[in-house]
Amino acid sequence: MNTTSNSPSSSSPSHPLSPPIDTLKVVEIAISLYTREPLAEGRLQAARLGFDDLALDSLDVAALSLYLFDLLDIPEAVQPQVVVSSLAAYVQFFERHRRRDTVDPQEMRGHFV
Repeated sequence: MNTTSNSPSSSSPSHPLSPPIDTLKVVEIAISLYTREPLAEGRLQAARLGFDDLALDSLDVAALSLYLFDLLDIPEAVQPQVVVSSLAAYVQFFERHRRRDTVDPQEMRGHFV
């Protein structure tokens, strides 16, 4: 069951991915599925890591962003403000604006088959 809430900090232990790490994990899974290459565990946690370090160009980032806007239920009003200066800022944007508390990794995989 998917739970939608206006509060990103509300969660229960039964959620498959729970804040504050869930948004990072969702972005990791999305990038891995998009590039069809697994990311090393914790690779996105590097503070200065950029999209070019993952061989993602602006079109790749735009496609990922559209997917994540929908998946995390990001309000349309803030979508143009997505921050792409670094992966850390990108993840923080999605953490701050998401309205969905849970994401099933199996659901994500279905979009990239």
